[in-house]
Amino acid sequence: MKIKRIIPCLLLRNNGLVKTVKFRETTYIGDPINTVRIFNEKEVDEIFFLDIDATRSGKEPPYELIQNIASECFMPFAYGGGIHTLQQIERIIKSGAEKAVKQGGASAVAAGSFFVFHGKRRAVLITYPSYSEISDLFN
Repeated sequence: MKIKRIIPCLLLRNNGLVKTVKFRETTYIGDPINTVRIFNEKEVDEIFFLDIDATRSGKEPPYELIQNIASECFMPFAYGGGIHTLQQIERIIKSGAEKAVKQGGASAVAAGSFFVFHGKRRAVLITYPSYSEISDLFN
């Protein structure tokens, strides 16, 4: 029997939650910390936060916000947006997220890539690191 899981995916812009129409027209809908508290009460299984501007604008992931979410979140959560290096992924995980979401595509799998299984829920991170980057991450 398959288990049904509730996994909300929330969009961030300027450290606030937004609702979009085709990722263009955005409307501010609230504070991510208050939303985490609501989903804690609803006992959702997991939660995803995706910063829809970070990659396009070249911003670093908001590590302080990730730490604040981690301090309030009673379920596993993932963060995505603005991730370009393994060091950023490592810092996101150390900030309290259990998973990092990296934009990719079928070409990443088809061309051969690096898979990392981290934590008790086995997050898959796909990237093309150099050997020295891998060594630095795990040493």
